[in-house]
Amino acid sequence: MRKKSVISLLTLVTSLTLTACSFQFSTPKDFPQVPDQVQEISVELGKEISDIVDSTDFTDADQLDQMTTEVVEWAKDYAETEESISKFQKATLMRVVDGDTIVVEIDGEEYKVRLIGINTPESVASEEYLEKTGKENSQAGKDASEFTKEILKNTTTVYLEKDISETDKYGRLLRYVWLEIPTNADDLEEISTKMLNAILVKEGVANIATYEPDTAHEEDFLQLDTD
Repeated sequence: MRKKSVISLLTLVTSLTLTACSFQFSTPKDFPQVPDQVQEISVELGKEISDIVDSTDFTDADQLDQMTTEVVEWAKDYAETEESISKFQKATLMRVVDGDTIVVEIDGEEYKVRLIGINTPESVASEEYLEKTGKENSQAGKDASEFTKEILKNTTTVYLEKDISETDKYGRLLRYVWLEIPTNADDLEEISTKMLNAILVKEGVANIATYEPDTAHEEDFLQLDTD
C-alpha cells in the first residue's frame, strides 16, 4: 500500500513539475516554442526520479519521507533550470550586417536582430538613414563590423535574450545575443565572455547606449566599459 502511495506521489510531483515549468517564450508570432534543452532535461527528470524510487527501500516512514524530500528537491532544481533556459531563444546565425546588427533564422524565418544596450559606428547604413540621422558610414564602423564577424566566424548558433521591447521602430528584434547559454545570466564574468553585446563594450568596439525600458544589463555594461 505504501509503495502504491509513493508512486502516486511521484506521478503527481512529476506532472505538477512538467506543467508548472512549461516554457512560455515572449517571442514574435510563429517562433518555435520548445528548444532542444527541454527534451534533454525531461529525459534527465525521468532518470533521476526512477533512480530515487529504485534506490529506496520502502520499509519505514523515515525512508519514505527521505525519498519524498529528494523528489521534491529534484523538482525544484528542475524548475529553476527550466526557468533559466526559457529566457533564451535558440537561433541560427545567418550573417553579420554591421557591428551591432545580425541576421538569424528561427523556424525557417529570417529576422534582423539589433543588439540592445550598445551602439557601434555606422558602416552600411542607407543614404536615407544617414540623411535623417546626420550620421555617416565610417572606417570605424567597418572595423566594428569586422570585429563582430571575427567573434562570430565559427558560430552557427546563438541564444537571444529579450529585455522589455520586442522590436525597434525599424522592425528589428531587440535582443542580448549570447554565444552560449550562461549558467548564471547575472554573473558579470559570464556576461563579459558569453554575451556579444557585453564583449563589444568590454573590447571598446561599442559604446553603451541604453534606452528605457530596455536597461536590464546597463550596470553590467558600465562595469565593463574600458573608456
